[in-house]
Amino acid sequence: MRLCDRDIEAWLDEGRLAINPRPPVERINGATVDVRLGNKFRTFRATRRRLSI
Repeated sequence: MRLCDRDIEAWLDEGRLAINPRPPVERINGATVDVRLGNKFRTFRATRRRLSI
């Protein structure tokens, strides 16, 4: 599904879309939201090595 900038803002207002912290309006453009990543990175420990199907 693609949303235009007005729909993205409406979904954020309604709680149907969550981005925390909420980006400023200048970062919502067309069908995109520009986000910035912080300086922290989290890795998760693998609990399984194989997946049997």
